[in-house]
Amino acid sequence: RVLGQIDGHASALAVAGAGAAATAVTGSAEGAVTWWRRSPVRRSVKGIIRAVVASGDRVAAASASGPIGLFTLDGEPAGELAGSHGGTEAIAFDPGGALLACGGQDRVIRVYRIRDGAEIAQLPGPTGDTHFVTFAPAGDRLLAGGNDGVVHSWPVVNGAVDAAAHAVVARHVGAISGIAVSPDGRWLASAGRDDVVIRRSLGDGRDATLATGGAATAIAFDAGGGIQAVTRNGAVVHASAAGFATVIDHGAHIGVALPGGRLAVALDDGAVVIEELGPHPFERLTAALGRATRFRLPAP
Repeated sequence: RVLGQIDGHASALAVAGAGAAATAVTGSAEGAVTWWRRSPVRRSVKGIIRAVVASGDRVAAASASGPIGLFTLDGEPAGELAGSHGGTEAIAFDPGGALLACGGQDRVIRVYRIRDGAEIAQLPGPTGDTHFVTFAPAGDRLLAGGNDGVVHSWPVVNGAVDAAAHAVVARHVGAISGIAVSPDGRWLASAGRDDVVIRRSLGDGRDATLATGGAATAIAFDAGGGIQAVTRNGAVVHASAAGFATVIDHGAHIGVALPGGRLAVALDDGAVVIEELGPHPFERLTAALGRATRFRLPAP
């Protein structure tokens, strides 16, 4: 369904709520945050909207001027957090929606408790601007990365961040371009301008360096721990310890991992491709060929 026309330049997108009540929420370079319902709800936050995230009954919008606006799922104002001095670049809710982490221009990772808006942690972050913050799916780990190429990690226990247990879990040559944790919590992956993905087993700490042929900006995991990634040079690649294969060689603009082992990729021609990640059995190949052509493989 076409829900309306964005006034200005879209800079962030999220989905708030679930099922029939799910609502697309956009942020714009002009500071507008819009809930796209039958009658759109529009709010404003001072500055360019850098990120919009949703969890539970809250939506948060981060701005280049620093403040983070909090709203209900219906778009009603629910408070404001100070955010990063000089501009907030990245925000993330923990899985339960109780905590919100942010990073940006002041190179400090701040963690807020949503219930009362209290800032519960100030963590020395990347020595360059912070562009990525995320929580592990179990909510037991906070991760951050930025322009210095280092991925930082802190344990989260009972709603509190253990600042003293800070660890560096990956180092890249050049800025971080993407961070992801597998849905089952087994793997951490970080990508950088050095054109590799460092995949770490969160169980035993073993690392593997996977070539991607370009700086990855979106990362999804297949069932075997392989990486499907969109790169800055417009390719989609599959990377594993055995090497990488090009799935789409050009025209990929941006991607996002979806539940159920899928990756959505937006192409320059306006199409959106949704890939089901493998490994796939041989029978799936024969079925796909059967749907696409009249060719039939000979019986084994």
